[in-house]
Amino acid sequence: MLELYEAAHFQLHGENILEEALSFTTFHLKLAESTVDYPLSTPIATALKRPLSQELAEMKRQCQAFSVEAKWLHENYIPTMEEYMPIALVSCGYLHLTISSFVGMEDNITKETFNWAFNDPKIIRASSSICSLMSDIVEKERGHVSSAVECHMKQYRVSMEEAYDVLYEQINNAWKDINEEFLKPTAAPTSALNRILNLARVIDLLYKGEDAYTQVGESAKTSITALLIDRKLIKIYSYLFN
Repeated sequence: MLELYEAAHFQLHGENILEEALSFTTFHLKLAESTVDYPLSTPIATALKRPLSQELAEMKRQCQAFSVEAKWLHENYIPTMEEYMPIALVSCGYLHLTISSFVGMEDNITKETFNWAFNDPKIIRASSSICSLMSDIVEKERGHVSSAVECHMKQYRVSMEEAYDVLYEQINNAWKDINEEFLKPTAAPTSALNRILNLARVIDLLYKGEDAYTQVGESAKTSITALLIDRKLIKIYSYLFN
């Protein structure tokens, strides 16, 4: 039943039999999800939320982005910003990371939430922009494809500092896009939006003024300690002395 459900997602226009198979298997798998015991219920719940066909499509898209970047590197080609950014937003992996982070969340993360995420919503695009641009700014020696800094410098014939100013403005605009998504109705629940926001905050922590992803600095250590150690100690003290 599960294999037929996955196969039905590879339907094309006019394939009514697969459309009927998808409706049939979805109905019965939802029944089975509530009656089958763990761990057999886990793959059913996962498939209903995120069919394998969608996961494969996202991996294929990311591999294609890596292939383009490898071609640019091999040819020593510095792309324009219009060429670079669509590829960078995919290759940075934030869409894949976001969708993966939804798996195992509470019940209000539904199949519709995953479909929404796969349709390139503004908040995920903004989060990916923050990830890509901030890492490009702090990575001085990449050893691979040209960064957004180099692309902007070559295309517009400006200095590195001028390129930084433009890219920081784009990052600032991306944060504004994230804020706007919280203020208007979307197909995604607030818990999903918060997850995307927090992923952007991670990049802000790691790449603001330093490359703390490669070389963990004091700022990152302090923040991680406050989140994972100090907060836990506060809870323990509160439990013991209240």
